[in-house]
Amino acid sequence: MIDRDVVNLFHYMLLKRDIRIEFHEVQSFLFSPDTFDDASMYMEKTKRKLPAQIRALLRDVDEQLCALPKNDFLFGYPLLEPQRKTRDRRPCLVAMPSGEELKNVQAAIENAARKAGFECNVLVDRETPGLITDQIWNYIRRAEVVVTEITGHNPNVMYELGLAMALGKKVIIATGDKAPLPFDISTYRVIRYKDTTKLEARLKKAFSEVPKRYSFDGMLDA
Repeated sequence: MIDRDVVNLFHYMLLKRDIRIEFHEVQSFLFSPDTFDDASMYMEKTKRKLPAQIRALLRDVDEQLCALPKNDFLFGYPLLEPQRKTRDRRPCLVAMPSGEELKNVQAAIENAARKAGFECNVLVDRETPGLITDQIWNYIRRAEVVVTEITGHNPNVMYELGLAMALGKKVIIATGDKAPLPFDISTYRVIRYKDTTKLEARLKKAFSEVPKRYSFDGMLDA
């Protein structure tokens, strides 16, 4: 784990023109005198300098976060999980309210996803033990597209939509509401529907526009 002191140290070293520093320069804002030891695995042997590659990486990631991240955000996917195999379906997360009245909508989403080579994980069951927010965060990180059904502006769904945007995920937004959208998402393309008759076809088109993660994406038959 990178502790708060190490983060503060990296921040200082990235902003300092003279890359090499001494402890007396930074002790005023650090909590512990062993910070250089904690950071040693990231630093050159002198323990007073960040390698050029790490400096460049940190700067690049910070540049990605100057606006909402895009599909190429470095930490948008778990880095320590195996690569998806060629014939695996692409993971899709669906965030929507539960209720019988939306069963047809859920079926339309799942059918459209499957025809486009995706496999849906539907977030309607919130009874799973554990810290729900951490579980949702990890579901979203694994997903290559997040579909949100925002009819009624369900607070849980809106929260999950915000997390997906913060991770740079491609989002597909659908709603049966006629009311104006919240300002923060009013600039996004939204699939509005009256019934599910044409919804599946519109969703399938939206799935077809999800950027490829790997070069082999799009080769899976429906």
